[in-house]
Amino acid sequence: MSRFGAILASFGHKTWARIAQALRLSDGRQLPFGAENEELARFATKWCHPEYRPDRVTEDEMVKLEREFDISLPKDYRAQILNTGLPTPTLALWNAIVEDSIDLTDINELFNPAQAIATTEQWRTAGLPNELLAIGADSVGNLFCFNVNDLKYECAVARVYLWDHDFGATEKISRSFSNWIGAYTGKWSTGYTYKDI
Repeated sequence: MSRFGAILASFGHKTWARIAQALRLSDGRQLPFGAENEELARFATKWCHPEYRPDRVTEDEMVKLEREFDISLPKDYRAQILNTGLPTPTLALWNAIVEDSIDLTDINELFNPAQAIATTEQWRTAGLPNELLAIGADSVGNLFCFNVNDLKYECAVARVYLWDHDFGATEKISRSFSNWIGAYTGKWSTGYTYKDI
């Protein structure tokens, strides 16, 4: 038996039960193993139909995005996107936000690196400030963004902004990607699932 195997075998039944409980969501579905601290995996499990798995992103794609804008993506964003992929939530997320009057903007999609590049370049010609990098959109096309000035050097986290394309207004909505995504699986969302359309 390997050293790692011996360590795993030394865990008692109660320890494994606690680990399983920590990975279980309110609707009984399990988070992927190793995702206990990953807000994006929790988001995907809660709000995305299990038959439509998150789209995978490669390290090479992330590097291309960084080179395109001469940036270093935040570690929390990079790790979670590479580990989980890019989930597409069902309309249940929008419905839950509206039904409970939650102060969150719905997430329609998170962009893969190629989409982030193309969307950012396209919207810059239509008013997106040059310092913003689009990473996703809400259901009416407003953009979730990082500020490239926050990404000039390697960083653990970076603020997330919402750019409203109708008014040209930019608002800071979170101190980090993890904090932003985690807000969609907070206590308010208890009882809701991807099926609640």
